[in-house]
Amino acid sequence: MSIPVWLLDVDGVVNATSKKPDGSIWPKDQWSTGTANGEDREWPILWAQPVVEFIRMVHESGRAEVRWHTTWQHHAAAIEDLVGLPKLAVAEAPEFDNQAQYAARAILNQLPRWWKLPAALRVVEVEQRPLIWTDDDISSELHDRRYDLDNLRRNAPTLAISPNRFIGLTPKHLRQIASWLTDLEGGDHP
Repeated sequence: MSIPVWLLDVDGVVNATSKKPDGSIWPKDQWSTGTANGEDREWPILWAQPVVEFIRMVHESGRAEVRWHTTWQHHAAAIEDLVGLPKLAVAEAPEFDNQAQYAARAILNQLPRWWKLPAALRVVEVEQRPLIWTDDDISSELHDRRYDLDNLRRNAPTLAISPNRFIGLTPKHLRQIASWLTDLEGGDHP
């Protein structure tokens, strides 16, 4: 089976969009803060170091190809530099560049209405690769259109995780991803 693609959002997934860390999820000494530059602005970033370490390990070990799939687009490089992630590709998302036109076409042509969904569909339909998709907006954007997730899963194994945006990925999410990858690989893996 092909190596899975992990579509990774920034805000609400890597960057917990809270003013202070949640010590009940990760111990306070495992949280870090900093500032990333994007779109000529400085953005406060709050991340849990175990999340970044896990993403790096999955990507560098070849268990999954991690791609940014975020409104940050190519500005996500600022996140990599800040938190210590390797250079990651940015998922192709031409729908992002023209969201208003895309939304109008989506209404008329029954296209997926969320600009992020087509990139996920391309992974499972065109590339025919398994998909991990972590985005805090999955539950809100696809909550009444369950068929979108079912369609992804019909085409390839798919794991979709929608973390709480104030916390980001949790230990439970990381265990879920590790277990899903192990199952996909067909055996035990550290």
